[in-house]
Amino acid sequence: MFIDGNSSTMSDGSELEWTLLDPQHEVPIRITCSCSGGDDTIVVPSCDNLLEGEKLIIHEDNCTFELCSSVPNTWLNLDKKTYTTGHHPHNHHHTSTDSSSAPSVGRLCITNFRILFDMYEEPLNVCLGRRPSSNIIPLSCIGSVTYASPNNSSNNPDCFNNSPTHNNSVKGGIQLFCKDWRLINIWIPNLSSCTDIHNTLMELAFSGIDSLLAHHRSKSSSKTKSISSSASSLPKSVVAEDYARMKLPLNQWRISEVNKDYNAIPSYPSSLVVPSCISDDTLIKAAQFRSNKRIPVVCWVSQQSSAVIARSSQPLVGLWSARSEEDEALVRAIFGNNPRYQETTMYIVDCRPKLSAVGNMAKGLGYERPDRYAEHCVIEWMGVDNIHAMRDSFRQTYKLCLGSHSDHRWLSNLEYTRWLEHLNLVMTSAIRVVEVVHLHSSSVLIHCSDGWDRTPQLTSLAQILLDPFYRTMKGMIMLIEKEWISFGHKFQERSGHGVSDFWNNEHCSPIFLQWIDCVWQVTQQFPQCFEYNESFLVDVLDHLYSCCFVDFLFNTEQERDDYARRHSGPTVWEKYLEDPEPYLNPFYSTVVDSSSDVLFPDPSPKKLRFWTGYYLRYYQSLEDGMNRIQHQGKQLKDECTRLASELRQMTQRMQQEASARQNLEKKLNTVINETETLRQRSVECKMMLEEGEDTMWYKVNVVEAAKSPTNFKRLNFQIIDDYNPNQADLLALPSSFLQKNVAANRQ
Repeated sequence: MFIDGNSSTMSDGSELEWTLLDPQHEVPIRITCSCSGGDDTIVVPSCDNLLEGEKLIIHEDNCTFELCSSVPNTWLNLDKKTYTTGHHPHNHHHTSTDSSSAPSVGRLCITNFRILFDMYEEPLNVCLGRRPSSNIIPLSCIGSVTYASPNNSSNNPDCFNNSPTHNNSVKGGIQLFCKDWRLINIWIPNLSSCTDIHNTLMELAFSGIDSLLAHHRSKSSSKTKSISSSASSLPKSVVAEDYARMKLPLNQWRISEVNKDYNAIPSYPSSLVVPSCISDDTLIKAAQFRSNKRIPVVCWVSQQSSAVIARSSQPLVGLWSARSEEDEALVRAIFGNNPRYQETTMYIVDCRPKLSAVGNMAKGLGYERPDRYAEHCVIEWMGVDNIHAMRDSFRQTYKLCLGSHSDHRWLSNLEYTRWLEHLNLVMTSAIRVVEVVHLHSSSVLIHCSDGWDRTPQLTSLAQILLDPFYRTMKGMIMLIEKEWISFGHKFQERSGHGVSDFWNNEHCSPIFLQWIDCVWQVTQQFPQCFEYNESFLVDVLDHLYSCCFVDFLFNTEQERDDYARRHSGPTVWEKYLEDPEPYLNPFYSTVVDSSSDVLFPDPSPKKLRFWTGYYLRYYQSLEDGMNRIQHQGKQLKDECTRLASELRQMTQRMQQEASARQNLEKKLNTVINETETLRQRSVECKMMLEEGEDTMWYKVNVVEAAKSPTNFKRLNFQIIDDYNPNQADLLALPSSFLQKNVAANRQ
């Protein structure tokens, strides 16, 4: 947001002006505004750019302080001469001189939704729907806030040893750890101001989901309501369109409305695809045998083999090996709709390690006995870890990205985080599902513990590999709506909306981020098969935490429907569909190729890459960015050169083929003319035969005559005394012509 104003003062006459160095672009930024006396709200000269329901909040005693935004593991020195860096913040034995890296003294501006900074060179871009710049921080993106003072710096004991100035001017510091992989350090010379800012951030950023930006955007503006009036109906229409696209055989499948009021299965969508032979009463009874009542339902059907991908939660087997006739009948019916049910094996894919599933039996949960569900049924264990292991890996990776990128042990430390190892397990599991469905034409039931974390990772990634439609932008939107939002992935809990300790909260975990990372890995191996580009994936992740839209705010479809009845919240998908150009892949090929219909990526460590375009995007220097652009430019140039060479070769081949075709046409015309000549002579001979009986018949080498019909005088003719009209090699010739040539031949 660009806050207008030429010269602004506080109520006591002091100027309210600050500057900050943007760590991504190394450009100083500034905000100037004024404050009315007697309250804590800034009065901005021009508030046209403020969002509806947004206001600026700042305390009067915050008029001057030092604000620093650090690059990873770097504590910047505000004397504009040196800064210290190290593997950890308290290791300050490395020094470097770079005057352009030091931020200027400035002032922070906080609204009830965001932290805002203003650049000298250009106004802030607060256009909703664009990737947040490094100087705009949605409060919902803040994962934790660390407060440090000379008397209390337990969170970072040595932070004041690395403070911008080694004197008494620095009274306190605030460190912001953002969910979108940003670290911002703020140093404040006024201890009271530091305390007030810390308390304000804690109150605004972690006051619950009702204070998020999307809620306030949906309320007062009639314009907003008109734009987003279809937002509540968009998810259901998208999912219905996807099922219609699959052309489900009506004699095998039906869409059940047993959950239309969300009473039967609160965490499931209102419409469920189930076998036609299974009644709603059977579904309700089967729900009692599944964790959180999440029964097996169909989410994808192959149009080639009619094999299906179904999903559910774990069964309530327990130590006594309980069973449910309704649950077994439902799974058996799902498998039975496969035409090869009697010929091939059906699969139950359990995402968990087997040891975890066995341990859950003590809690009354567990896993299926395959022989109860189908004659030829097996269960396979994928070994994907739970949300707690993913959160630990995520936290270690976050610390690594905030560390020194020049550390020679960086790759070893990356291996220690196990992040790529977890990606490998998820991708390997999805590829196994693709093999089962595509190569064996078998149906598969996928579940983890509750069916809302690891299960959508596998089902959605497998569908991307199986179905080219989901590699388009519209298809990707449908897939997220269907597999993640409608089937109840807990976005509010996993994303930590309104949670004060995101990194250690037991419900927070980067499940959706991990899946997007897997999709990105596939796009790197098959760049021509995806309509959307990296910017689209990054933008979706940005709005996962920005809370500008309602799509990722809730845990279930029921919660979003309840919200939609009261508000008309905006949806993020509208901007992608209305303006897709920035998110399109220029190398995407729409040519249907059987070899690219189904993708089999290589999940081995030698092929997996660390996604620097997302995790390190704020910390790549200008030189790194230029090198990346130059590298991409070189790739584009090489691609253009290759395409130009192919075009020249194709042009040459077309010219050669055209020339050969002309020659063939000439030869064909010659043969046609000679054939016509022979036909006319044959007709003349028959006419002469009918005119007189003294016509002599001769045996003629017709093949030689066809080659050169004018060389009859050089042919040897044999007089035939006995006329046989059925003899194939007889040819009637004019008697005068034959007499002349026969006489010459006898001589």
